[in-house]
Amino acid sequence: MACDSSYPILLTSPLRMRVKLLLSFSVLDEQFVRNYQFFGEKGQNDIMNARVVVVGLGGVGSHTAVTLARSGI
Repeated sequence: MACDSSYPILLTSPLRMRVKLLLSFSVLDEQFVRNYQFFGEKGQNDIMNARVVVVGLGGVGSHTAVTLARSGI
């Protein structure tokens, strides 16, 4: 990926844009294969465009934040 011309954009663009750009690479598509199978393309796109607020990053909040991030939000 270091040779990719998109790499500088990853360092300077807002987080949501970086995530969408990273998802365009096939390696990360594999991470969400199960989500696409379960929710379908529209459902996964809705998840990726969702906004969530996690109040508190203690015992439950930290696990919730990680789970949300891993699901594509």
